[in-house]
Amino acid sequence: KAFPSMLMILDAKTGSLVKSVKLQNVDGSMYYGHAGGVASSGNYIFVTSDYSARTIAIETLEKAKDGDTVQFTSDFKINTKGSFANVYSEILWVGDFIESTPAERSKVSNVTTINSGETFYAYCEGYNLKDGLPKIDKINSTRDGYIPDIMLAIPEQVQGMTRTLSGGFIFSTSYGRKNNSVIKVFNDVTEGDKVGTVTVDGVEVDLYACDELETKITYTAPPMSQGIESVNGTIFLLFESGASKYRSGGG
Repeated sequence: KAFPSMLMILDAKTGSLVKSVKLQNVDGSMYYGHAGGVASSGNYIFVTSDYSARTIAIETLEKAKDGDTVQFTSDFKINTKGSFANVYSEILWVGDFIESTPAERSKVSNVTTINSGETFYAYCEGYNLKDGLPKIDKINSTRDGYIPDIMLAIPEQVQGMTRTLSGGFIFSTSYGRKNNSVIKVFNDVTEGDKVGTVTVDGVEVDLYACDELETKITYTAPPMSQGIESVNGTIFLLFESGASKYRSGGG
């Protein structure tokens, strides 16, 4: 890539661009990653992709000027691809994007089939936060990541997720310039029975499923929906199809 990955800060009220900054790894090299997930815990920004989560202290971002290079404060390994990220009620959620094709499903080693017969190939993990970061007592045996507090089996092609005010889960699912997006809303599955466990670093983590029986409603949306966020009951949805590359139907 010719340019490193960048983080754009917008004014929430006006939508105007406040500043954009280039991202730098903890080791000082420039970050060229996908940055599939971006979320804020209040104290830190999480940038996730490629089975890793990277953090930036909010105060560092606030001090940065437009065009500056901002170095990640820390990084740690995660157990999913980190294709999307969200923080809600002091829980960091990160998870997988899996394309809905037999070829991609065949690459998944951890497949879950529940009693209803529904099969899952993608997962989302939740980390309880303290002071904006995963709790230190959940650090793994190699000290390069954390044991999640909860796991979800989730739909395929998830590009973003958030929670409803009542605790339900909302997933933005899409793939392809010419295919409609589907916004899927589920009940709070964590209030029901777990469907199994996932072993992470020798620890059994409870697994819950966002299955068809727990689906509350689905919405059809324009192609290429990506990140989704809930702010005081209002849902914000980002579309990749708004990028210059795709506006005239390319991609």
